[in-house]
Parts: sequence; structure tokens; C-alpha cells
Amino acid sequence: ILALGVGVAVIFHYARTSAPAHPRPTPSLAPGVVAWVNRPAPDYTIPTPPSPTPYPASATPCLASQLSVSAGPSGAAAGNDLEGFTFTNVSPTTCLLGGRPRVTGINAAGRRVALPLNPGQTFFGPVLPADLVPGAKGFLNFGTGYACGSGADQQATSQYRGLWFDLPRGGRLQSSLTLIAGSCGLVMDDLGLHAPVSPVPTPAPGTPGTLDAHVDLPPSVRPGQTLRYTVTLHNSTPVPVELNPCPSYSQMVDYRPSYSGTLRAEAFWLNCDQVKVIPPGGQVVYAMELRVPSDATTGLTKYSWELNTPDGPYAGGAVTIG
Repeated sequence: ILALGVGVAVIFHYARTSAPAHPRPTPSLAPGVVAWVNRPAPDYTIPTPPSPTPYPASATPCLASQLSVSAGPSGAAAGNDLEGFTFTNVSPTTCLLGGRPRVTGINAAGRRVALPLNPGQTFFGPVLPADLVPGAKGFLNFGTGYACGSGADQQATSQYRGLWFDLPRGGRLQSSLTLIAGSCGLVMDDLGLHAPVSPVPTPAPGTPGTLDAHVDLPPSVRPGQTLRYTVTLHNSTPVPVELNPCPSYSQMVDYRPSYSGTLRAEAFWLNCDQVKVIPPGGQVVYAMELRVPSDATTGLTKYSWELNTPDGPYAGGAVTIG
């Protein structure tokens, strides 16, 4: 599921129902492509995984005098950029790193300002409060992105230098560090440690969750028009995958791309009338359609597709609206 990690979350309400009567399929886009069928399905919610075990968090909150701050980690995933900062306990005693600091920096006009933050959490969270023993490290994550707006607006950045970190329970850490915000603005997590990763269950052989998915999108689509594209499901396993019961899928486009953007999300049943089994090493190309709202913001935006099972598969890309 897409996340602009940027502070947008979509919850699909899950309900198990039988597929409705089969409507007439839309003609295939090309020979060998399975036709799209206009067969709406119930919205879907991925089952909630077990909550990670929290870290010990009983120490006295960290003071600025107990910490040093440095740049990193950084990274990118699914169109989201991570700008992180590392806080090291340089004192001889354990302290609790957590809460939300106030961060200021010097802007292009030479004035010290509070960083302008959008609501929500980064794509790279969650971050949990945790005790830091002497020498241990914790983190503060900022998330940004560079695909908001249209034209030259997507290239706009804002730089904040000489960052100061006012801790929730005491003192200020001054630094010469710099943070750059992309055209999508900034979101910030709390201080702490990244949540422990829960074990990911392996999908059972022969189930749709073992398939791989790939999306082929056109370069552009106009507001108010239908986005027509294809999804390829590939079975790279040695076991046939039966599409019984027939799975549904969800497709999403961020038609007002920003950290407070709006998603167009729809769920449909896969066309299992034409294909009921994907053999080992085989692949099937499906035609797909999604109506783009007439008030969609023009410019490059993100698109995602997922088979509605706990194991996916998932695929995504980008398309220009306009």
C-alpha cells in the first residue's frame, strides 16, 4: 500500500462476500490480454500484524547535555525520501529518548524559523521511545518527496541550515547540520528507535500471494478520463497457482499529490472467467481501468496496485496527469 511517507494513509474496510453475477467484460487492449471486467469488490483491509514488542522506556528523559547529534541515516523508498539524524548518548548514564522535539533552522532569507511540518508520520516509521544506554544511538526521521505540484514546482526545494533541536524535557542541541525539504514538504517522526521488525509470514505454495506483479502505465492521462493500463502476474514458483476463490484487487492514484493529498482508490474482482490457473513459469497480462477525477491536480503522481490478499503481490509506478 502506498504511503507518502509521507503522511497519507488509506484504510480499506474489509468484507468477505461472494462475487456478483458476471458482467460482460470490456474488450481486451491487445491479443493475449485478459479483458478488464467492471465488477466492483468490497474494500479491503490488510490484517493487522502483531504489535512489535516495545523497548524498555523507564529511564529519566534525556537532556541535551547527554546527547550529541549527527547526520544520517538517509535513503529513499516508494517515492519517499528519508532525511534522518542520529542522537548518541554521550553521558555515563542511561536516559530515555522519546517525544517530539521543536526543530528550527536558518532559511533562505537568513532568519531562524521553526521547520514547517505537515501532519502525519514518515514512510520510514514507526519510531518508539526507548532507553539509551551509554554509547547507544537513537534517531529523528524527516520525510520529504519531490513529485508534488506541476512543472517547475516539482523541482522546488527549501533548505534549513544550522539546525537546533529543543528536546521535549530539557535543553537545546545546537548544530551546523542542514535539512533540505522537497516540493512535498516535510513530516517528522518522534525521537526514538525504529520499531522491531515483525516476522513476515511466507505465503503458502500455490496461493496468489506467491505471484509477482508488474504494472505497465501510459505516460499520461487527462483529468476526467479513464486510465487504461495492464498488470502482469507472473508465477515464478514450481507450483500452479489456482485463482479459486477468485481474488479481488485494489488500485490507487494520488490525484492531489502532497502529504495531505487525496487518493482515488477502487477495488474490483480479477477476471477469473478467462484464466483460472497460472502454471509454473507462466504469466498473465490483465487489462485494467481506473477513472481519474475531473478535479485531479496536473503533474506527475504515484500509482499503486495490489492483489487483495495478506501477501499481495504489490506493484506501482508513476503517471502524469494532464
